[in-house]
Amino acid sequence: MGLPSWGTEPRTPEDIAAFQLPPAGYDPYMFRIEPGPLRDRRPAELFHLEPYAPTGMRLGGFVIFPEAEISGLATNNVFKGPVRRGDGALQPPRRHRLVSPALEFRAAGGASLFAGNPGEDDRAYGLEARGHLDITARTNNRGARVAST
Repeated sequence: MGLPSWGTEPRTPEDIAAFQLPPAGYDPYMFRIEPGPLRDRRPAELFHLEPYAPTGMRLGGFVIFPEAEISGLATNNVFKGPVRRGDGALQPPRRHRLVSPALEFRAAGGASLFAGNPGEDDRAYGLEARGHLDITARTNNRGARVAST
């Protein structure tokens, strides 16, 4: 007579998956800049999705996420001119993120260190700061500042 059966689940599996944590196909924590407290369950829950996600190092009220990698460059025209001259370079880029509940700082630096032509070495950096200030429960301000070479 149209009465619901309280012993069975009326939703489809797709509807159930849409309200799971994290929802199917979407990571709600991906764009958060706030690290959780040490007893937060998210690292254990998200380990199955991304087992190699960095945990960071606590630095006072901030958490720092350092990155380092090494790459190389081989070129047959280091001077970009009509006379070709080959050379190889080491490129050690570095990135750091410093995160707190309201602020995030990012720094990135890179260099090309040529073996035979040190005058063609190249260096670059980028700095970025983001933050938000909650004024009331319904109002907040966000801002960002970027500098690079």
